[in-house]
Amino acid sequence: MNQTIIENWKTAYPALVNLYKTEQYQATVAPMKEAATDFETSLYQLNDADPTTPIHMLRYKPINIEERLAYVNEHPNQYHACLQLNGLFEELEKLIAKKQIIDEMAK
Repeated sequence: MNQTIIENWKTAYPALVNLYKTEQYQATVAPMKEAATDFETSLYQLNDADPTTPIHMLRYKPINIEERLAYVNEHPNQYHACLQLNGLFEELEKLIAKKQIIDEMAK
């Protein structure tokens, strides 16, 4: 499921960038909020954690996740929030690979 969410983001990201470039900021709010929710869902799935777990307690998480995700959620109509969310998805991909390697080594 994580890979599907990441692939969905990779598809949505260029369209969002285009909306920002054409100054259609309000049109970015709903897809940005949905993508941020998808990111959080994937992060909790990666950690096999309950969504009620505080995010700082997760083992696998991007650096400064709380501040970065708060910024994205508070400013979904700003281009920088889109860049921030893209960076979070890129880090999530790396964390998934890292966990897979660690899990394989533990076998």
